[in-house]
Amino acid sequence: MQPRKHTRKKREKNAGRQTNGSSARRELQKLRDIVPGCNKSNATSEALFDKVTDYVLLLELKASLLRRIARMYGV
Repeated sequence: MQPRKHTRKKREKNAGRQTNGSSARRELQKLRDIVPGCNKSNATSEALFDKVTDYVLLLELKASLLRRIARMYGV
């Protein structure tokens, strides 16, 4: 008995999965490029998201501080 060949639909479905995985890897690499200290890190996705969260909170804190300083000096 010969093995069954993949049908066209199965190939298209599998191709979509590969594209989605590649897309997710590209997006994760973009995050690594943006967040300081993550570019050369081989951290797991969970660790990367923790670092991204910390970085966003730091940026929000800096923005808040700059707004207060601007208000203090009447800018």
